[in-house]
Amino acid sequence: GRELAGFSLDSKAMAELDGKCSEKSVDDDCVCDLYSYKYKGSVCTACQDTQLWGYGCRLRCPPGACRWNCDFAGSCQLNICPEGCKAQKRNQEVAARSRENNGPDGCLNERGECEACERGMWGLWCEAECSPNCEESVEGVCDRKGNCFNSCKTGWYGSNCSLACPEACPSCLQFETELGGQMLPAGSCKQACQNRDGSPLDNFGMTCEKPCPGNCDK
Repeated sequence: GRELAGFSLDSKAMAELDGKCSEKSVDDDCVCDLYSYKYKGSVCTACQDTQLWGYGCRLRCPPGACRWNCDFAGSCQLNICPEGCKAQKRNQEVAARSRENNGPDGCLNERGECEACERGMWGLWCEAECSPNCEESVEGVCDRKGNCFNSCKTGWYGSNCSLACPEACPSCLQFETELGGQMLPAGSCKQACQNRDGSPLDNFGMTCEKPCPGNCDK
């Protein structure tokens, strides 16, 4: 039913006003569900487009600040939990404060960013998927920047395990590593060189890129 400022309308008057804004120029943009006795008309109380706010719905939510829309006063909407996001529950003190501010169903911080991501997702708004080449960890698959917590699956290296190891050595260093006083670059082989079928390959070098001289005795 329609809320009334000042007095009650009978059912006939209520029906006539239902869904109509007294100011026709805002009728396409506003939700008008409050009758103002002072101004004798049905006034804008919410915007049909959740990216707009203010009387008349002429202002746009702050670009980049309110990814998940804003309310009629221009404040970012925080009492929601978008797909891929979840509430942070590990720190109970922080979690209690968040629920007090955002309600029981919200999972966004005061900036409108996801408190935490569902396992396998990353980003401020948990919109990206972790690399399928990450090994899982007790912390999850990857951190909020997309870097793998644990090591890479065989055949891959790099912070997010997106780089392929040399074909001749599917087990390679994930990061630059010092070994025997020598700094080996990421992607260097950790195993003997091999063919695709696993048989020994007569190559050498950090990435098995160099063939052995023909006059070497096997």
